This record gives sequence, structure tokens and C-alpha cells, in this order.
Amino acid sequence: MREIIRSGLKVGVATFASLLGWVVAAKILALTLGAPGVGLFGILRQLLQNLTLFASFCGQGALVQGIASRPLAEDKLRFTGSVLQIQLAISLIVVILLQVGAPWLGPMLIPHPQAISLIRILSIAMIVVVGQNYYVGILNGHRLINELVKSQVLGPLTTFALVLPMIWLLRRGQPYGYVIMLGAPALVVTVAAAKAGYRAGWIPDAPWRIDRSDWSSFFRMSAVLLLVGLLGTGSQFFISWLIARRLGLAEAGQFWAAWTLSMAYVTILLGSFGTYYMPSLSSLTEREAQRNLIRSYLEISLLAMPILVSFVVVFKIWAIRILFSKELLPAVRVMRWMLIGDFIKGISWVLGLPMMALGHMKWYFWSETLLNIWLACSAYVWICLGGGIEGLGVLFFVMYLIHLPIVSFYAWKKLGFVWKQEQIYRLLGGLVMVITLSVHSWRDTNVHFEMVLGYFLLTGLFICFNLHKQLKSWLLRVRTLI
Repeated sequence: MREIIRSGLKVGVATFASLLGWVVAAKILALTLGAPGVGLFGILRQLLQNLTLFASFCGQGALVQGIASRPLAEDKLRFTGSVLQIQLAISLIVVILLQVGAPWLGPMLIPHPQAISLIRILSIAMIVVVGQNYYVGILNGHRLINELVKSQVLGPLTTFALVLPMIWLLRRGQPYGYVIMLGAPALVVTVAAAKAGYRAGWIPDAPWRIDRSDWSSFFRMSAVLLLVGLLGTGSQFFISWLIARRLGLAEAGQFWAAWTLSMAYVTILLGSFGTYYMPSLSSLTEREAQRNLIRSYLEISLLAMPILVSFVVVFKIWAIRILFSKELLPAVRVMRWMLIGDFIKGISWVLGLPMMALGHMKWYFWSETLLNIWLACSAYVWICLGGGIEGLGVLFFVMYLIHLPIVSFYAWKKLGFVWKQEQIYRLLGGLVMVITLSVHSWRDTNVHFEMVLGYFLLTGLFICFNLHKQLKSWLLRVRTLI
């Protein structure tokens, strides 16, 4: 447990710094260009995520799992070299398609007069992000946490340095500033991660040879991850694109602000612990050891998620004002529903990640695919019927309300993992805490002292409820000393 928390805190610092860089960029965009500028930035970023998934064949997860599950160093290096050749070939094909097909793809994907030029430049940024994911995946697979953190921290520093040049370009009618902002930080991280991997001896020497078994192993997992990833990020992009087309870029900006804030703090927690969770679980072969590791992460999640989500619930108005602008305050309509969904997402993530870590790809594919298709279709119907963006937050909440029973059933069916009665009580207690604070601050337009006081009182009670055994043991030891 101590190693889990230590590594999670290290990666959490880098993740927080990275998100802070994007938040600062979005804040300056909101102040200078308003909600439409934020909306376009969000669409470009989500499009880049989808292009990167396709160009890398969603290979980072398969790379990490492949490295961690191979016991011999030569097998790890051979697999790493095979993945590099595969991703280079696919990325080159995607770049050519984007450059040639820009006159048709640009106007269709990007609601902007300079869409053709934007998508061509975006293809260059895509290559850089693919490289970043590859070298960061190598560090993650070998659990080189210190080197990974040092590399990732350079990304937000680059973002801070480029904010003002980006704004200078945008004010002069050059939207390429968006693309520079998306690609340059990834380039710096790529170089740093590659150097760290090379010094550690885990970068394969050229010429690389694609081994048939490695090829099969990589594509068996990455094909599923690609389809699921494209459906996941694709549904997000589709919803933003649909809002921009039907309701305008301002509404798209509000939705993206709510989505970004909702994802940001959850990513800090889950991404931080997932960096250690994924390779550690992949390396275990005995069911009992797998269940113990899952239970350790579930205990952490059941304690941390209610406190973290409730904090954002109470301070969500300030979060939008500080991180974006007053113009984007209507985003709270979506965000208040998404925050409740975030709590459930944080718990279900612990039970769902073993699908990928242990190679149960059919479970992963169908659980993620059906839910993302449902979200995209429901959002389409809702918007076409004249619904506003608040309903999209409700759909997000419902999606994870469905997801938790699915991953719980998977963990029981495949791993023999069963929820303990006290864990169910903690889950319900955390949900009650989040919903209580959400209801009492539902229509607030500012942060009130009573809500802050209520948060700290409920947090104290929740911690005592969760750690009563540890607190009792500590009090007994103190009493004995006295």
C-alpha cells in the first residue's frame, strides 16, 4: 500500500502540472477570445486525441502491458522495437491521408474557415504526440516512475512558455497558434522521455525487427483498445461537434469547460495511481495476488473519491471563474450532474482496468463500446429534439451508473472478486455525501461559508467512518503510552 501511494503521489505531481498548463492556456483563451475560442480549442484538442489514437493504433496500453508481462529483458526490447515499427508505418499512412484529404476532411471535422490548413498542421502535431505516448509508455511499462515524472513535468513548462505567443498569433487571425500549443509540449516530453529510456537501456537499437508473436500480441490488444478508444474520444468529439453545429461555438465552449473540469481532477487521481496499477497488475499471475491488489486500490478510491468530488462540488463556481471566466459560468448546468457521475466513475475504474491489464479484451470491448455508443446516440437524439447541454450531464451520470454493476460483475466472474459488506457501506456513504452537498449547492451562484463548513464537517465524519478501526487502534496505543 505504501509503494502504491508513493508512486501515485509522484505521478500525481506530473499529472497535476500537465493539467495546470492546459488550464492556464484555456483561462487565457477564455479571457481573450471568449467561449467561442475555448470551443474551437476544445474541438481541435479532441480531434487530435482521436487522430493520435488511430495513428498509434491506441498502442500505449498494449505497449505497457506487453512490456510488463514479459519476464526477459531481450523479449521486452524485441517487443518494444516491433511496436515502434508498427506505429511508424501507421502514422505515416495517416499523415498522408490527412494531407491529401484535407480539402474534404477539414471542413467536415473543424467548423472554421481555415479548416483545411488546420487539419494539415494538426497531422504534424499528431506525429509528435504518437512519439510522446510511445516513449512515455516505455518508462511506464518498466515502472521508471522518477524518470517518467521528470519528463512529463517539462510539458506544462513548455505550455506556460507558449501561451503568450499563441495568443499573439490568434489575435492576428492565425489559428495555427492552437496547433503549436497542442504539439510543442508533446515534442519536449518526447525528447526527455526518449533520453531517459535510452540511459536506462530500454530503447531498442536499430534495425528493428517485427517478430510475428509480438505483432500478434500487440494487435490483439491494441485493435480492441483502438475501437474502444475511438468510440470514447470519438463520442466526446462528436458531442462537441454536434453542439457547435446545432447550438453554436459558445455552447460548445461551455460544454468543453464542464467536461474538462470534470475530467481534470479525476485524471489526477486515477492517472496517478493507474501508472503503477496497470504494470503491477499485468505482472501478477496468481488470482489471490490480483484480488489483493485490486482491493488495495478499491480501498484508496473509496476514501479519496468522495472527498475529492465533494470538494469540487462545493467550489465548482470558483473553479469556473478562476480557471476560465464568468462567461463560461453556464457550464455549471452540465458540471453538477457530471460531478456525481465522476464519483461512480472513480470507483468503477478500479474494477474495470483489470480487463485491459489481464488481457480480458472481450469484456473490455463490449462494456466500453456499448456504453459509448449509447452516450453518443442519446446525446444526438437529445440535441436534435431541442434539448440543452444540461441533459448531456445527466446522460454522463447515467452511463457510469450502468458501468459500475457491469465491472463489478466482471470482477466476480473472472477474478472471484466480491465486494465486502463494509466496502458497500463506504460506497453508499460516499455517494450520500456527494449528493447531499450537490443538492444544497445546486443553484448557488457563489461559494457560501455554510457550504464550506458543511463540507469539512462531512469530510471529517466520512474519514472517521472509513478509518474507525485504524483510529481505534491508534487511540489504544496512545492510551497505553499514557
